[in-house]
Amino acid sequence: MKSSMFIKQMRLYIAFTKETWNHPQPRNILMLLKNRYNLITHTSKTNVHAHRTLA
Repeated sequence: MKSSMFIKQMRLYIAFTKETWNHPQPRNILMLLKNRYNLITHTSKTNVHAHRTLA
């Protein structure tokens, strides 16, 4: 159960990154990524390291 949640989160994270990559306003990207990162770290503290290495 925990690993499938992790995979789901990674898919969301990757999709989110792809969507915002070519965004015209860099400041917005940074804010969105920061919010997304905080959301990920909040939901799964055990996977913080994995997200940090990928980010």
